[in-house]
Amino acid sequence: MLAADNQVGGAVVQRAVDALVAQTREIERAVSALKLDQIAFEGSDSLDNPSAVFQ
Repeated sequence: MLAADNQVGGAVVQRAVDALVAQTREIERAVSALKLDQIAFEGSDSLDNPSAVFQ
C-alpha cells in the first residue's frame, strides 16, 4: 500500500490518516467545549508539521 509507485494504495492510506486527523480535531473541540482542562494532547509530527512526515 505504501510503495512509491502505488498511487491507489497511497490514496487509501492518506484518506485513513486524514480521517484520523479530523477525528482528533473533533475530540479536541469536544474536550474544549466540555471544559475538560485536565486532558492534555501530546503533539506529533503528523499533526504539528505534516510536511515533515515524508522527508
